[in-house]
Amino acid sequence: MNVIKFGCAGGTGLIALGKICSNVFERTGVEIEIYGFDSGKGLPEPQDYKDIPYHWRGGFFKMDQQSLAPKLLNSQIVLGDVKDTVKECIKDYNPAIIGCVCHDLDYY
Repeated sequence: MNVIKFGCAGGTGLIALGKICSNVFERTGVEIEIYGFDSGKGLPEPQDYKDIPYHWRGGFFKMDQQSLAPKLLNSQIVLGDVKDTVKECIKDYNPAIIGCVCHDLDYY
């Protein structure tokens, strides 16, 4: 199965998921792929009052891809706008059935 994480920021969630999924595999033999979707650039500029512009700013949660990559277990980071990259991910990686989706995109 696979786990999808929308919004990765610094990657602590992906790192934790990797450790958890490795533990699950050791105990059960169930293989879990992890796909993290993120722009890599941090948050875009708020577009609406529901995006809480007085709290969130464009560029918050920018990813340091070079320092994150070696820390990941069984994880692929898919960079770009989610509306585009989900389709590309399915085509490029042929992921297993989705078992869990983590949504951490912050905006409304």
